[in-house]
Amino acid sequence: MKKLISMGIIPGNTITLEQNFPLLLIKIENTFLALDIESIRVIYVSIIDN
Repeated sequence: MKKLISMGIIPGNTITLEQNFPLLLIKIENTFLALDIESIRVIYVSIIDN
C-alpha cells in the first residue's frame, strides 16, 4: 500500500486503464505507470462512465 501511495495511487484518485496485455499500464493524471501483479492485487476500483 505504501508503494502505491508513493506512486500517487491514493483513495479517490481517478485512474484509467490504458493497456492490460502484456502488462497493466494505468494513467493517473498525466503519469503512466506499469504495475506488477502484487500491486494490482491490492487495488480496488469503482467503474465510472464519463
